[in-house]
Amino acid sequence: MAWILVGIVLLYDAALLALGRTLGVFPIGLTAFLLLAGLLILVGNRVEARTEIRVDETGVRYDSGLRKSNIGWPEVREGQVQPMRSGFSVQVIGTASHFRFTFVPPVVAKGPRGNRPGMGFPDAAQLAVTIIRRAGLELAHSSEQGRIYRRGVREEKDAVPNA
Repeated sequence: MAWILVGIVLLYDAALLALGRTLGVFPIGLTAFLLLAGLLILVGNRVEARTEIRVDETGVRYDSGLRKSNIGWPEVREGQVQPMRSGFSVQVIGTASHFRFTFVPPVVAKGPRGNRPGMGFPDAAQLAVTIIRRAGLELAHSSEQGRIYRRGVREEKDAVPNA
């Protein structure tokens, strides 16, 4: 979507220049902002698409290309699961490192070639459960803002059961 807006603004800028008008601060600023936003979205999507999370007997490894984290099961102190507008975010916190990944339910996009899978990471929910169980974490707090799992802690009074 950002690239479409960049194209529209560039066409607007070109039309102004073709009419012999000078570009003001607003069109130049808007063009620069949308170009930067498009580039940041592009880089973010590419990094997210190449992110790998591996779970084995010794711990969990996270590699996004920009950040690497290797946390052994005894080093995992806390896990946080927070709802987002669509899906949820999981943060794994170790003694010396941490990482975060998001789960967005798979979306089916309709296009000229029919239905095809869109964005999403369908195994993230199971991955979060696996990390929490293998690390030996227990529910410490649950509310509308999310859940916090820690080692050797029992659920607090205000936790929402079966949420």
